[in-house]
Amino acid sequence: MFLYFLLLGIFPEFSAQKVGGNEPLIVPTGGPRAIFPNLITSDNFPLFPFTDQFNTGFELNPANKVALSGDMNFPVPGWGNVDLDGNLYSGNINTDFKIGYQFRPTNHLHIKPETLALLGQNPAFREARRKAQEVVVGRIPYGYEPIKCKPPYCNPFVHSGAVAVEFEPGDDSFFIGGLDFPLPIGEMGQGVRFPLSGAVEQGTSPFAYAHGDAYNPVSMWDMEKMEDDTKPINMKRRAPTKKSAYTAEEKKAFYHKFFGREMDDLEKKGNKIDFS
Repeated sequence: MFLYFLLLGIFPEFSAQKVGGNEPLIVPTGGPRAIFPNLITSDNFPLFPFTDQFNTGFELNPANKVALSGDMNFPVPGWGNVDLDGNLYSGNINTDFKIGYQFRPTNHLHIKPETLALLGQNPAFREARRKAQEVVVGRIPYGYEPIKCKPPYCNPFVHSGAVAVEFEPGDDSFFIGGLDFPLPIGEMGQGVRFPLSGAVEQGTSPFAYAHGDAYNPVSMWDMEKMEDDTKPINMKRRAPTKKSAYTAEEKKAFYHKFFGREMDDLEKKGNKIDFS
């Protein structure tokens, strides 16, 4: 409790939504108060509306890092001031776990296939897409970038999916230090700064698993395909214009011209076709 009030006194303003409140949390996307501006994708939406992607994870800070830094300034008669900066960091890196996936095509916006066809018939759209450069559709953990396409969509009849998991056990130890000081090269205060820094890190590489696949053809509009062996024949597809003028036997003879083999196979299996 004491720590809570201490932090409240040091940081009186928080960017958080009150539990149970009705006021939305506004995340600034530009200016000096922007939080992670590179992660805000609302301005680019819908760059790839037929792609579904999700990333999440957690990070644990062991709180065993040591940081030392200091400045030292002293005058040098006849030349100027010597500004000496130094820093030292050591400890262990954080333990983190990441998981994510990417699947396409999806159609969460319920875009109709006619809309895609109209876009493909638009000369201006085709010209713009022809000149567009391929860009990475998205990235999932361990830097895995499964696919690149030209915006605003990839081939909607090819499926691609990818998942990735990354786990860093946090057993790496690091040592980072730096020293920055000026070197006088002239009597009138001229000088150059001499930065000297280095880093050492040792430990195991993260455990990671990434999987991707792709196959086609698929359709995000659930277009059905005809399978003669498993699907019944739709006898109303080629129905005569005047149905009342034909008897059941005449209808059977008419359909037999087009589906004779299929009808015979169904009758052999004991399936009766109703032409009434």
